Amino acid sequence: MTLAEQIAALDKLIMFVENELPKYVEQVAASDLAALVANRVITTGEDSDGAKFSPYSTNKNRAAAYIGKSRNQAAERKIKALQRAGTAISYTTFRELNNLQTDFKRYEFTGEMWKKFGVTRSDLTQDSYKITIGGTTTAAQEKIDANSAYENQSIIEASEGERVTVQNTASSWLEEQVKRILIA
Repeated sequence: MTLAEQIAALDKLIMFVENELPKYVEQVAASDLAALVANRVITTGEDSDGAKFSPYSTNKNRAAAYIGKSRNQAAERKIKALQRAGTAISYTTFRELNNLQTDFKRYEFTGEMWKKFGVTRSDLTQDSYKITIGGTTTAAQEKIDANSAYENQSIIEASEGERVTVQNTASSWLEEQVKRILIA
């Protein structure tokens, strides 16, 4: 490679780092982080430190409090029957009537909060890249905030392992791109 070709390759690399790297981090790495967090909470019911969230409530309320909130008509009919009978039910029972698991808290009933969970902000500075994940709609963020307040901690905090995974993936991708540009 001639000196002129080396200079051109370095210029191409600089342009890539300035223009494409931030897009990659925002579009891929940040989205990967949000997906890792959502997957952990939904599949294991664990917080960022690996501890289980509090269990679903077993406190009983009037069945009428749950009318209109079911995922399907079959569950709605069962709740209305319980309401007519004057039976009180817990949120755990309500989830069971809707054919949802109750082994651990996954913060998922309709799935809407997790569908609207993702990257809400990304800031690139000279020294770092900061990613903020959360609800991408007001309703989703309100649910996240309410659930986090109930747990006295953020339910969407990324674990150290999740952060490291995303950093390693981004570093590997960057190294591949540097080799591609400089060796091409």
